[in-house]
Amino acid sequence: CDATPEVTNDAPTLFPLGTTTVTWTATDADTNSASDMQTVLVEDTTPPVASCNSPATIRPPDAPISFAATATDVCGTVDVQIVGYDCYAYTKKGKRIDKTGSCQVAFGGDTITVYDSGGVGNNIAWTVQATDESGNTTSLDCGVTVVNPAK
Repeated sequence: CDATPEVTNDAPTLFPLGTTTVTWTATDADTNSASDMQTVLVEDTTPPVASCNSPATIRPPDAPISFAATATDVCGTVDVQIVGYDCYAYTKKGKRIDKTGSCQVAFGGDTITVYDSGGVGNNIAWTVQATDESGNTTSLDCGVTVVNPAK
């Protein structure tokens, strides 16, 4: 008959990923009580946010130069990998030309290193893939343009 019973629960302050059972108990002024359980499911459906961590341009004398990609996630750690690169230029008429033979680039893990940019006007592009502990994945295209050292 108590209009304002005390209600308590054993829920954690922060719920971990997965299923947690919470017990709720209501106790009235006469210490009569009743309990019930609730299942709380926490899922991570948010992909990580990747960052290139590179400038828009580099100059030929900058090489060798390395860029380490990073990523953040709301639910834990993230695996960051460079999964490929390309080197190309455009003619004055806008035609794309493959320049992978003139660029010397290596990548492993989260880092890409440009050993030789191949010359002014080249574009070096790479793809960052970030995967969190729940398997959510995001990809980000990154790149730099090689500009004239005098400018």
